[in-house]
Amino acid sequence: MTRMTRTILVLLWTLALCAGFAAAAVADHRPSSFCGDEYCQYAKKNSEGIRYLVFRSFAHRGKVNVCVQAPDETRSCVSDRFTDANDDGAFVTRLRWSTNFPNKGPGDYTVRWRQNGARIGKVLGFHKK
Repeated sequence: MTRMTRTILVLLWTLALCAGFAAAAVADHRPSSFCGDEYCQYAKKNSEGIRYLVFRSFAHRGKVNVCVQAPDETRSCVSDRFTDANDDGAFVTRLRWSTNFPNKGPGDYTVRWRQNGARIGKVLGFHKK
């Protein structure tokens, strides 16, 4: 085996190893939004940099609990209510993250919506730098 062949093999092995680590890191990342047939939800920043936790639904009404799990594994929940502010049949809960949940510093945050004790929608997340 020539020196050039060995160098190429080591380079390919290193790239494969790095790709494996990158895939593992991405596997735990949660999406920050989801839209289905009956609802859309997101945990994203708007154009002014303000993060909102929004659930818009044609199926859900009434009270809802929104829980955020911080990077340190602590969880904080807020009760809110779906409202049809536009009178279009779509009920929405919209919470500003910074005023309703504690900022526990950089890392991954997980967001869950619950109604009558059962989770509704997808589990979302966001990363704070």
